[in-house]
Amino acid sequence: METPKYQSEHQKLHKKVLEKAHRAASHFKSEVRSKTGTAITTAFALVIALAWQDVIKQTITKILEGMQLSSTELVKMTLLYQSITAIAITLVCVLGIIISTRWSSK
Repeated sequence: METPKYQSEHQKLHKKVLEKAHRAASHFKSEVRSKTGTAITTAFALVIALAWQDVIKQTITKILEGMQLSSTELVKMTLLYQSITAIAITLVCVLGIIISTRWSSK
């Protein structure tokens, strides 16, 4: 037979365990929501990037066609424009990542 003191301590311990489990579950739920949101945002960003990729390629093609270059010059210029575009997009994206990371950590 349990003593009242033992029952009281058992109830306190049970309450502490439940509170800790609730906090852990709440934290887990928050982390899942956060990571899911990040994954969804990344997916949308990828779709946007793929859509713009074709626009950028077509624009570069039209510009280079208008220059009436030889095939060798055309290849060199295409590579140059693609490299400049890739560098510019990378810089903008890195800046966006830095800003969003600072914003989300507040």
